[in-house]
Amino acid sequence: MDRTPKLPEDRDPLVLLRTIYTGVQWAKLAQSRRLWSGETQTFTITSIDTGASVWRIGATDRITYEGGIRLKPPGAHFRTVSVEQPSAMTVLRIDSARLSRLGPSSVQQAFSAAQLESPVLLRRFLALRTADSIEEALVHLLVELTRSAGLSAHAEGRAGLRTDVARVRTILDQHSCHGFRLEELAQLANLHPVSLVRLFRQEYGLPPHAYLIERRIEAAQSLLASGKSPCEVALSVGFCDQSHLHRHFKRRTGLTPDEFRHQEQLPRPGPRVRQS
Repeated sequence: MDRTPKLPEDRDPLVLLRTIYTGVQWAKLAQSRRLWSGETQTFTITSIDTGASVWRIGATDRITYEGGIRLKPPGAHFRTVSVEQPSAMTVLRIDSARLSRLGPSSVQQAFSAAQLESPVLLRRFLALRTADSIEEALVHLLVELTRSAGLSAHAEGRAGLRTDVARVRTILDQHSCHGFRLEELAQLANLHPVSLVRLFRQEYGLPPHAYLIERRIEAAQSLLASGKSPCEVALSVGFCDQSHLHRHFKRRTGLTPDEFRHQEQLPRPGPRVRQS
């Protein structure tokens, strides 16, 4: 039986499990000296939040310290060998169908690494807790997973402009107020979402969602400069509400929308005339 995390019908007080996206479950295992064993049914990523423990996957014993990441593909048998001190874990389960839609085969290959220590990967993993878009955060996690595992994220990458990625950029430019899903954009480019994020960043320096936010902020600046209120502008350019605009605008420009509007409406000095 797969014990990390448990199925929804289980009522173990150590486990808090919830579905965060179609085919994706997130669980918190409270601190304990519990020994776990079983055979995974999904692709599983586990972070050791506190403590350390020795575990076995296949024929190899491994010790995972706090901050370490464990990886298990479907069908992998595992067990806890010993627990040096009480440990707490966070577990992400991704079913095979969802993973195959999000990323190419190299993403699945990354799970054979079994264990990784990467602060960047850990940050991407924990960012799922507060992500505005679970889909976007998942893709960023899988991109970093393939990088940390030392795998190429597919052979599509090459220097120079790609028409498939450029098509996505054009759509974002022309319809920046629309709420695109990453999987929808990937289908337009005939790419896996993981590949789209990697190639888009390679071509334009940032992933599609971040690019879309920049286009919205650009549009918001024009409207604010014309005197429109932040509340009116937020909905016009595609943000959910004024606070959504405020958060992204301040992060990108260093000013709140109101501060920017006030600054833009200040009288500007005219050209200086030299006295002869």
